[in-house]
Amino acid sequence: MSALQRWSVPGEDLPLLVAVAATTVGVATAFAAAVLWAQQPTSGPLPQSQVVVAVVPDAPIAHDAALVVDAPGAVAAPDAAVAPAVATATASTCAPLIVNFRSGSGSAPKNAEAGLAGLATWLAEHPDVQVVVTGHADSSGSEYVNLQLSRRRAASIAAVLEHHGVGKARLAVRGLGTFWPVDNAPPDASWNRRVVVQTKDGPCPRQVEEVIEP
Repeated sequence: MSALQRWSVPGEDLPLLVAVAATTVGVATAFAAAVLWAQQPTSGPLPQSQVVVAVVPDAPIAHDAALVVDAPGAVAAPDAAVAPAVATATASTCAPLIVNFRSGSGSAPKNAEAGLAGLATWLAEHPDVQVVVTGHADSSGSEYVNLQLSRRRAASIAAVLEHHGVGKARLAVRGLGTFWPVDNAPPDASWNRRVVVQTKDGPCPRQVEEVIEP
């Protein structure tokens, strides 16, 4: 081997056309390898467009359960299943017992005795239920007199409930005078001479409003 052959690079003595073809093939191969490498999945989070949202309609939670799939086969479940809240009946939802009064009267009508006794029996079976007793009056007379009259009416109904075993601590008694008339009723209507007995904080004793005439 001559000194020139010892230091020569293999292929450098190839014809020019062959050398160019070999170089082109090498560049194309390297480019294809780079593209394939770039398409390989990484361990980082998926792009936003690849995040999958799954809605589970039967999950026992109070709102729609959106479960995010971070990777194929991996589902991130909610932290805890929250049971739907059950609506508890309140004073605004229970149908009331209404006791009507004669004009100027502040004493509980005798006709109300049986209905109030039945309510007291029901309350004894539901010790957590509270009672709101609200007295009203029509517009006859002065506002002050009507306010006092509405309070006496409410107190008389509460006294009947206490007589039948309802604890005083469970009764909220108030009088509103003429300031809260029956819907669509004129202020002087007899319907406004009433006491409304309504339960709250538990189940309801009746499904429809009950009215007791004097």
